Amino acid sequence: MKKLILILTITSILFGQTQTPWGGYSVSTSDNLDAISINPAGLGVKRISQIGFSISNLNSTANTYYYNLTSRSNGIASSIYTDINGKYRYSFGLGFPILKNQIYGGIQYMTEKNLRTGIIVRPFNFLSIGFTSNYSFKYNESSYRVGFALRPINHRLTIGSDFRFTPDNNTYIYETPDVFIETQLIDGLYLKSGYNLDKEDITVSISANLGGMETLLSGNSEHENQNNLSFQFYEQKRKNILNIFKPKKQKYIEMNLKGQFIEEPIKKPSPFDMSINIPFLSQNNTKYIQLRKWIESVNQLSNNESIKGLIINLSGIQGGFAQILEARNALQNFKNSGKKIIVYARSISNLNYYFISMADEIYINDLSSVDIRGLNFEIQFFKELGDSLDIIYEVEKISPYKGAADSYTRTTMSDAMKENYGKLFTDMYSEFVKGIATGKGWTEEETKKIIDSGPYESQEAKDIGLITDIMYPDDFVKYKKKLAGSFSNIITFNKISNSLVYINDWRPDKNEEKIAIIYAVGTILNGKSQRSGRGSSTVMGDITIANAIKKAREDKSVKAIILRVNSGGGSALASDLIWKEVYNTTVKDKKNIKPFIASLSSVAASGGYYIACQADTILASPTTITGSIGVIGGRLNFSQFMERIGIHTERMVWGENADMYSSSKLWTTDERLKIKNNIISIYKTFLSRVSNGREDLDSLDVDKVGIGQVWSGLQAKEYKLIDETGGIMEAIDIAGKAANINKNKSIKIIEYPAIKRGISMKEIINSSTHKSISIELSGSLNEIQNKLERLPRFDNDRIQLIMMNDIIIK
Repeated sequence: MKKLILILTITSILFGQTQTPWGGYSVSTSDNLDAISINPAGLGVKRISQIGFSISNLNSTANTYYYNLTSRSNGIASSIYTDINGKYRYSFGLGFPILKNQIYGGIQYMTEKNLRTGIIVRPFNFLSIGFTSNYSFKYNESSYRVGFALRPINHRLTIGSDFRFTPDNNTYIYETPDVFIETQLIDGLYLKSGYNLDKEDITVSISANLGGMETLLSGNSEHENQNNLSFQFYEQKRKNILNIFKPKKQKYIEMNLKGQFIEEPIKKPSPFDMSINIPFLSQNNTKYIQLRKWIESVNQLSNNESIKGLIINLSGIQGGFAQILEARNALQNFKNSGKKIIVYARSISNLNYYFISMADEIYINDLSSVDIRGLNFEIQFFKELGDSLDIIYEVEKISPYKGAADSYTRTTMSDAMKENYGKLFTDMYSEFVKGIATGKGWTEEETKKIIDSGPYESQEAKDIGLITDIMYPDDFVKYKKKLAGSFSNIITFNKISNSLVYINDWRPDKNEEKIAIIYAVGTILNGKSQRSGRGSSTVMGDITIANAIKKAREDKSVKAIILRVNSGGGSALASDLIWKEVYNTTVKDKKNIKPFIASLSSVAASGGYYIACQADTILASPTTITGSIGVIGGRLNFSQFMERIGIHTERMVWGENADMYSSSKLWTTDERLKIKNNIISIYKTFLSRVSNGREDLDSLDVDKVGIGQVWSGLQAKEYKLIDETGGIMEAIDIAGKAANINKNKSIKIIEYPAIKRGISMKEIINSSTHKSISIELSGSLNEIQNKLERLPRFDNDRIQLIMMNDIIIK
């Protein structure tokens, strides 16, 4: 209720005839408070919360008034009112969508022992049809009402008529219909007229939304008790007439920013999740933020004239470099729109300063720091640990550049790795420097000098201009009030929702065109995708992603598909099965070919690039890690370790190579040669897939930038491995243009794979039995756990299209 009162919006005054205290007229249009009085199916229309109070019989000389208190919220409504005898009555109603945005149903019970059922059908944005059946238990008879309404232009003009059928001696009498017309001349100003053909009664009404609440005054010359005054409160925002004359107060949006950017929709926790957190071992409190949704919200604020600025309480943001860059671009666009960005943080980490460097004002605590010091690339090597345990990583690869297993087969970086990753991170560092320089208005040389002298304590950071001032939290609260004028001019970011905007259209989806985004995230393996709790997928299953592409392709309402890739690759077989569905969408399935855009996130390398190379257009961020066109094969061999601890294996074989993949022995020279030849064959297929997908490249061109070499997004564009640099929002824009979507239509994003909103009995049983205790290690133990989880999964597929699995940027 507090939220409802805070966003009261509309005031209107209505003179003339009305069918209910709430201004409703027809069974086809009643989808506000009038639904409880006319057609309960209207309760199924998404209106969130509404409350109304009315007084009737205003013209009575007996000073006898009738009262009505009605409320509705999320499809449920109740009403308490007095009848003509002064007795209190009540009514309860329930409405629900039968077919989203098209068909609604409802049922209502009244204390007069009446049961009303209704339906509203809206096949088009210009047509609404309603029907109600009223059954009286007292008289054991039913009456019916049918209505229709048309909007020949848009919601500013509505015309319609209702027809009633009442019982009379085992038959039904058709009553003379009512016709009506309603116009919205300007935002918040309505003119309405009705005509009863039988009574020849003409009514005219005018309403003006003046802001704060909706007050409605109605009258009828034939029925004294229909003269009433009502007050209505809406949670959803509706335009009012005062917007024309009243200057808008500019407000600040306050955002608490902490967590990790991920690609996929945030998964809600299961109510049957039996996981527990163990102190000092568990680390399950990470907040996840869907990158696309966050960027869209910031972009909306950029275009909102009533927003003056953004106040960010920064507690630390995580994500891949490319994800941070895309989010940073959204903040930069916000600032470029002429709005302010003010940041408060207890301390600011290295990449976080890059993220908010464009802010107009930055404040931190005393005795805090700005930990800006450049990029540090680290790789940890475990070969000597394996040697000490007699655990051997048997690996064959296409070239020394294919270093996916180097952490386990070497003790230091190879020359090939130093050369290739040196180029990659030179580009990363250049973007890091450029972003800070642009944000602060410094030259890149000045910025490099400041980075080289970091990190900085709070006073040092202030002296060189990294921050605006030093401020304690309570002082910043006072500063916010001074900045905005009052706390009422500061709106919390998470309270902004499109669902709070009143939708006038009957079929808003008719003004939308659908684009599918398929999130291809995690290590590519055979089988189904798997998510890590509420975070990102750790496994990209070929079955899950291939089915998602096929479903989106065959959905006629989907005009284009975006494959959003964040993966370092994985199984060669699984990658190829996903690639095949992309190929079907762009070439083979002639009936369902549609624009297919690949958007590469922080990492889209090896198998991650393989599944994208057939796309019509490929985009990547300048800092995307991509390429790694190469193949590796191998296994983790425990045979000598098993012998060491006293486990001995004997075998009998029939067939020269029957024991080739036995884990109880090391490969022979001939067996290694077979693995190598298999790798070369698959590598040739990889080159062919890329050259066929990239029209400007042949296999030799691809081989020059292949053999396992990794590239930044900038380098990938230079080598024609991608078409454009850009993020997910640019991909949506390109997809819309490729699908020839009209600029006047909005784009609705359909996300795949779909997240289950319910839970099956099997999942309940599994959650409560097999997963009763879940432990996530913290600190160094957590790092080791993550490294083990990201080992190339040769048990899933012996041949892998995968890049180095553990890159640490600090």
